[in-house]
Amino acid sequence: MQTKGTPDSLLTGIQRSLIIDRVLAQGATLVLFIAPAGYGKTQTMSQLRNAFMAQGMDTPWLSLERHDNDPQRFLSFLRKVWSESTGPDHMEPFGLNVSNTHPIAIFLDDFELIDSGPLPEIIFSLLGQLPPGSRLVIGSRRKLRMSLAKLKLQGAVLEFNDQDLQFSKGQSAALFQSALGLRDLPDATLDLLHEKTTGWPAAVALASIALSHPGRGSQVLLHQIAASLQPVEEYLSEVVLSHQPQEVYEFLLSTSVLHQLDPFICAALVPGLNCEFLLDRLIEGNLFVSAVPGQIERWRYHPLFAEILRTQLKRKRPEDFLRLHLAAAGWYEENKQIVPAIDHVIAGEDYPYAAQLLAEHAMHLLEDGRIKLLARWFSLIPLEVLQQHPVLLAVSLWVTTFTQGALQAMRQSEQFLAFWPSENARAQIHLDALNCSWQFMLDKPAQAGAIGLKALSRMPTPEPYADNVLSISMALYFVQEGNRAAANRLLNAARERQGDAAFMRMFIESAESEQDMQDGRLKQEMARLRIAVGATHSQSGAMDITNGNAWAGVLYGVACYEAGQWDQAKRLLRAYVPVAQAVGSHDHLILAWVCLSRMAHSIGEQDEAIQCLAELEHMGATRQLPRLMASAWLERSRTQLMSGQAEDAKVSMLRADLPEVWTHDRPLRRLAHSALDPHIAKLRWTLHFGDARQALRDIDAALADAKSIRWRLRGVTLELLRAAALSRSKQESAALAQLQVTLEFTAEQGMTSRVRDEGPAILDLVRKLHLRESQRSSDPAWLAYLSDLLHSHTGSDATPVSISVPAVMAFETIQLTPKETEILNFVAEGFSNHALSAELNVSESTIRTHLRNINAKLDVNSRMQAVAKARQWGILK
Repeated sequence: MQTKGTPDSLLTGIQRSLIIDRVLAQGATLVLFIAPAGYGKTQTMSQLRNAFMAQGMDTPWLSLERHDNDPQRFLSFLRKVWSESTGPDHMEPFGLNVSNTHPIAIFLDDFELIDSGPLPEIIFSLLGQLPPGSRLVIGSRRKLRMSLAKLKLQGAVLEFNDQDLQFSKGQSAALFQSALGLRDLPDATLDLLHEKTTGWPAAVALASIALSHPGRGSQVLLHQIAASLQPVEEYLSEVVLSHQPQEVYEFLLSTSVLHQLDPFICAALVPGLNCEFLLDRLIEGNLFVSAVPGQIERWRYHPLFAEILRTQLKRKRPEDFLRLHLAAAGWYEENKQIVPAIDHVIAGEDYPYAAQLLAEHAMHLLEDGRIKLLARWFSLIPLEVLQQHPVLLAVSLWVTTFTQGALQAMRQSEQFLAFWPSENARAQIHLDALNCSWQFMLDKPAQAGAIGLKALSRMPTPEPYADNVLSISMALYFVQEGNRAAANRLLNAARERQGDAAFMRMFIESAESEQDMQDGRLKQEMARLRIAVGATHSQSGAMDITNGNAWAGVLYGVACYEAGQWDQAKRLLRAYVPVAQAVGSHDHLILAWVCLSRMAHSIGEQDEAIQCLAELEHMGATRQLPRLMASAWLERSRTQLMSGQAEDAKVSMLRADLPEVWTHDRPLRRLAHSALDPHIAKLRWTLHFGDARQALRDIDAALADAKSIRWRLRGVTLELLRAAALSRSKQESAALAQLQVTLEFTAEQGMTSRVRDEGPAILDLVRKLHLRESQRSSDPAWLAYLSDLLHSHTGSDATPVSISVPAVMAFETIQLTPKETEILNFVAEGFSNHALSAELNVSESTIRTHLRNINAKLDVNSRMQAVAKARQWGILK
């Protein structure tokens, strides 16, 4: 006997007009439907989709799945969406670069299945890039784990919960009466049914299905059904199942183990049945079956119904549960779909078979960057099974390294050592490479170098993956030592070995980019990083975002910051820092948090800027990584110095000068410290508050050291400081000559933030240089670069600072109003725009207007520079 409908099909008939109208009336960019299973989220989203389509919007839909707990599928989906609407090549890695302005509504269902991975951060980093008027609609069974406070304050979020989605008595009555074919349903019976179902749409729909069967419409039976639902979903599903023919029931029970249905996989499970006919029968009868969005000829059971079927299968025929999973695994394996094959074997708890399959494919999956997938499988397979396959122990350690960090992987290796035969040379190859990587991750380059040099002497080995990681780790070691030739040899060898391993290409290009960065070749670095961030594609062409890939993502974000592309830098760093924190290089984390802090500081978000450095310091304290703590204090010292707080800057600088961090047998070219270490901090302090001539002598000595180890990036910062020291030493002509040489190099490479970061001391010189070069009618591109350096970088609503006023303007020409002086005093005390707004009882927009006026009058580019110049000229004490 066929039923008249399923929960999904019946719920579709209930119009959610109030909800749809509310969404259409409000311009919220992010629309959330957060409720447990069975509240009609998908159906409501579908109705909303129809409403958007009626307005002429494109409405792509993606239903996420449990095995998609990384961003591969989403980015592949997003690329397809954009290629269809704007043509190919309109999506940079993690940046849409959308050329069209036509609004779009993107629907993401079953979001809870990926909420624990890195994808949410990436999705929300892309939110602001959608064309104006666009919407992102998300359905999830759980509340999102990330904070949406800022978006909510901006009115950009509209959220519906289970209270919003539950049926009213009238909606329940409409569904019951439709199922019964009755004009009138007694109020007492309706009240009882509504009480038992509590307005839960799935329960109401299931009850309606049960009531639709012949003989179920009598008032006595209605009362019995309503009074005995314990629990409602299981009882009503039993009612439906009991009326199915035996072959339909057999088909339902046997295929319940499948996540997706098609006639071929179903036939592998129940070969004695006409699966194509039965599947068509279920579809036509709407028996808890719905099409898989975006898939042709693929269907799936309602999740609650599927769970009930599986429960019955385990209870009634426990011996068949494993058999059916194995049959599904065999079919998928035969059809070269190894991922669902292993999924089914693990679900069937045949762990030896799962380990055997995984042992054949784990290394390939590791090379392809399927880190999250492997991590999930390893968490489910017992250790005593894994120990039978040394390759799985090795791969498991790599996965733990990339997902949980070095310490956890080292603890795990201690467990594994007892299982690895001492004669297993291949296992030892992986251990050597892992040990080298772990020491680097623990910020112990000397120990890493000693282990790595010994391991390099045994290369090549039969394990190309281990050889490549070792080569890349040691290449970075040689980069830090300034041994460019050795680093290049290792990277070239790794590139030759990588073959089609795109994940490994990401590491190689990232390592090459670090060398480019140290050499100051920003344009070449960014070209490599674009390749690196987009390199890890699976065989299907989908982007694979994993923890390892965060290495490239953070570097790309930092490079964008250096190039002045702050919007892109923020998106990348906010997306990747949460992923990189577990395993990321310390240099990358320092750079990321410092860049985020500086960008927040520049737009007046003092609280956020302070929070970034607090996060960096906290991470260093909890993980016993003093270099992270020291870096946070060095950046605080720089910020205080730029604000004219000499004593505070000195205290912070001294606190950061930890001998165990900065004392080395030889100077190291550490990526995070080209412009942020105690030596440069002391040079800056002496330059700003001490003897300028002594600062000049010290800077010249530091420049000689940087040149001796070919650290061009550090040289750029020191040359800027040298120009400022010459100016303070009354050697203005020499200062401008030094600055011109340096800026010609930074202009060629597209660097801007490194120059701006040195504050008023440099920007006053840049202004003088611009004035001189304008009078000489120099090259327009050169003048444009100097002008760009002098523009305020305080966000999308920033106003350029005038560049026509000479830096030697007299104090008498500055006329700050009393209100502006009051605001400047608060700024000097560290007040954010929000805090200023509350203190002065005016809007944040008014505060920003005052700050722009202050910057223009003082001829500076940021709050920090305004405070420093005001103190210099006596406006502030």
